[in-house]
This record gives sequence, C-alpha cells and structure tokens, in this order.
Amino acid sequence: MNELTNFFAGIQAMTNAPSLGMILASLAFAFLAGQAVAWIYMWTHSGVSYSRSFVQSLVLLAIIMALVMMVVGSNVVVAFGLIGALTVIRFRNVLKDTRDTTYVFMEIVVGLGAGTTNFLAITVGVVFFALVMMYLKTTGFGTRHGHDALLRFEALTEGSDSFIDVLARHCRRSDIVSQRADSVRGVMDYSYRLLLRDPQRTDELVRELTATEGVSGVSLLRQEDQSEV
Repeated sequence: MNELTNFFAGIQAMTNAPSLGMILASLAFAFLAGQAVAWIYMWTHSGVSYSRSFVQSLVLLAIIMALVMMVVGSNVVVAFGLIGALTVIRFRNVLKDTRDTTYVFMEIVVGLGAGTTNFLAITVGVVFFALVMMYLKTTGFGTRHGHDALLRFEALTEGSDSFIDVLARHCRRSDIVSQRADSVRGVMDYSYRLLLRDPQRTDELVRELTATEGVSGVSLLRQEDQSEV
C-alpha cells in the first residue's frame, strides 16, 4: 500500500497534478452533489417525458466534468485536445422538456466546481437550486389556469342546442374550441374548454350530458390529466 501511495505521489510531483486524495475527494463530491441534483429532478419532474437513463446520466455527467477539469488543469493544449475529442460525441437523445436542459447545465457546473475544488460554492449553489425548484414546483409558477377540463361530444344537427343549459349549470365559462359537421350522420362534433363551478362534480356533468336527448360520445379530460406541451 505504501508503494502504491509513493507511486501516485511521484506522478503528482512530476506532473504537478492533483494528489490522489484530492482526486478522490473531488470525484466523491461530484458524485454526491450530482445525486442531489438528480433527486431534485426526480422530486420536481412532471409530465410524461421521465427517463431513468436521463437521471442516471445526470449523476455521471457531474463526475465526468470533474475529471475533465482535473485533466485539463491550466494546460491549454490539453483543453483544445479535449474539445476536439468531444466533438466526435453525438447524443441521440432529444430532450423533450426545456427544463431538462437546465438540469444538464447544472450538472456541468457541479462537475466543473468539483474538479476545481470549489466545494463551498457548489454546496451553496445546489441547496439554493433545490429551494428554487421546490418553490416552482409547490407554487406551480408559470401555470395559466384558464380552464379545468376539455370536453368533447356529438350532438344532432337538429336541436343541437339542448346541451347549452347543462353547460351553463356546471360551468362558469365554456369556450368552444372546434365544431365539425358530419352531414352523413347528421351530427355536430363539439370540443369545449371548461372552467367548472365545482371541479369535483365532473362525473355529474358527464352523466347529465349523456342523458341529454341528441347528445352522444361524451368524453371529458381533466386539466391535470392532460400532458403539458
């Protein structure tokens, strides 16, 4: 063990590279901080674009960036060499959520900080980043609550206004999105965005519409069940 330690110490002395202890400390810190950011992503993620491989890549990215910084150091030649090597890499995965790009960039910063031993700055930064993301998640910042549900149904062309009273009873506002006539079947296909008086009574709305004469094919999709585009 002493011989191995002396061997690494000799390399470090000759190349002016970080010591073995500092390398291990930087990699361990990059791993822990990278996992912290990955956990934040898992807690705050919403939508259908979740990927386990992406979460694991976040952790690995921080470690790789820490290694890059330790290899580069202050050597400009090595830095340009790494840039040339990295241009060969092509990532086939397309990020579906723009916020995912933010996490990738954060992991790069974590790796850079770990590789340059800026442990305090990264620790404070990760904690602050976590607080901001939890705030955005909890408050739903950026959400525009213009409607509660999307309603679709068919109504006979003759007497097709029979559903208006039902919508008026259950909705504070009903905005028509589209209507399409089917002359062969003699029906109109309607789509409405609804702002409900009581979002808990959607089943009652569907039952009343289904029971309305001339109305068929009723389907209602609540806002929380819709994927954000």
